[in-house]
Parts: sequence; C-alpha cells; structure tokens
Amino acid sequence: MLNSFLSQIIDNINCGIVVLNPNFEIVFWNKWMEINSKMMAEQVLNKSIFEIFPHLKTEKFIKQCKSTLLFGNFTYLSQKLHQYIFPFKPIGTSNEQIENMQQTCAIFPIRDQDNKVTHICITVYDVTDLVIYQMRLIELSRTDMLTGINNRGYLEERLMEEWERHKRHKRPLSIIMFDIDDFKKINDTYGHLAGDLVLKTVAKVSQMKLREIDIIGRYGGEEFCCILPDTHFRDAYKVAERIRLAIQNETIVYKSHSMNVTISGGVADITDSMKDYDELFRCADNALYVAKKSGKNRIEILTKGGH
Repeated sequence: MLNSFLSQIIDNINCGIVVLNPNFEIVFWNKWMEINSKMMAEQVLNKSIFEIFPHLKTEKFIKQCKSTLLFGNFTYLSQKLHQYIFPFKPIGTSNEQIENMQQTCAIFPIRDQDNKVTHICITVYDVTDLVIYQMRLIELSRTDMLTGINNRGYLEERLMEEWERHKRHKRPLSIIMFDIDDFKKINDTYGHLAGDLVLKTVAKVSQMKLREIDIIGRYGGEEFCCILPDTHFRDAYKVAERIRLAIQNETIVYKSHSMNVTISGGVADITDSMKDYDELFRCADNALYVAKKSGKNRIEILTKGGH
C-alpha cells in the first residue's frame, strides 16, 4: 500500500524526478519528466543521461554528480546561474524572450539501509512563470508608464554604463536632450489628456528615428533624452534634426482638434575633460537652453570648444 501511495505521489508531483546510478544511467524517470521531455520512461531507462542529453556531459556537471556519489553532497543549481538544465519547451507562455523552460534543480544522494550512497537524484522545478514575473517587474521599474519608453532612472543607469564603456574603449558617445515647445499652452488650451497624447506621440515618433542600440527615455515632464553610443556629435545632430522634422510634420488629432507641435533640442558629446556623466547631461541641457532662447524649433550643439 505504501509503495502504491508513493508511486501516485511521485507521478503527480509538480516537479521532475530523475534518478541515476553511479554509471550515470537513468533508473527512474517520473511522469513530469515524461510530459515535458516528450520521452516515456521506457525510452530512457538504463540509458546514460549523456546519451539522452549530450550537453550535460561537462566537467562541472560530472564533478557535481560525483561529489554527491562520493561524499553525499547536496548541490543546488539556481535558475539565475544556469537558466535550465533540461532543454524543455516552456508551458503556456508566449513570451518571446523565453525559449526554454526556466528551471531550478537540485542534486542529492539516495542512500541504502547502511547509509551508503547508491544513487543520485535530480529534481527539476519549472520557475518560468516566476522569471517572467520578475522580468515584468524589472521592465515596469524602467518604463515611463505614460509613454511606454524608458524612464529617467533607467536613462541614468544606461548613461553610466556607456560612460564606463567610453573610459575603457574610448568610443564616441553623444546625447540629445529635447523638449516640446509651448507644452503648457497645449495643456491649458486642450486639457491634460491632449497633453498626454502629445507626449505619447512625440515618444513614438522619436523612437522610430533611432537605431536599436540607441536609448530614448522621458527625462521628466515634457523633456526627453536620447543616448547615442558610438556616435560623434555631428552625426548626433543629424539624428536630432530627423527627430525634430518628423515631429514637426506629425499631425496629432485630439477629438476634433488637429495639432502640430515642435521641439527644441541640444546635442553634446563626451570629452576627456568631463568628470562624470552628469556633466554630459548638463552640456546637452545647456545646448537645449540655447535652442529655446534662439527661437525654438531648432537643435543646438555644445562641444568641447563651446557652442
């Protein structure tokens, strides 16, 4: 009766259970493993696990298993370090970033009545849903909820990374700061929902004019920032001009009202004299200020030599 109970429990438990003998041959393969591997127990029993999963034949994995067999050690294989051990398809997810089921696994000893380790057991837990949830939380923490682009915190994080990359490899780096001209007037005339639509449209149009490696975000209010890795200030100016013209030519319809908005922008590039990445922000912001004072709907550059 006890064996019947255990058999039902093991077959219905929501994790994979694999038992290997000292020759790494599979002697137990539960129902969870059958379902997710698409291989029945009779197809894998008495075969080497390396025959079924050749990618596992690594020095590290073999060492972990032998450590369990010889010394009875317990090994935990976290998803963060390994992502997965068995390349199974994820269940019930359409997330394009997840190609394989994400797993946490454990390797532990099975002992006989004399307390001698005779086999090793590998347990496999599907943590894909948790990983997707964590990815979503990270995405939300980096995203401006109104426009759907990056927020200021993520912009600063990425600029710091690009700053360090420049220091190591001396690659060019430029940024664009721009804001929407007379944005307060839009809110006062048509209301804040119209202002929200303008912000969303400007974000979308701007993003379409950038490369995949470029980073755009809402810096605050109606102000936006673009980080352009491997880009000299002259090329950054051309990008800023493309953005400016695209926004100027975009007609935004709110209820029965049609609006055309413009932006003013400032471009700055990194220089060896700068002490930190905040200085690059300030240079681009100063160039933006010049653009505002010079009549708006224009792009200005601030370089090492000044305006």
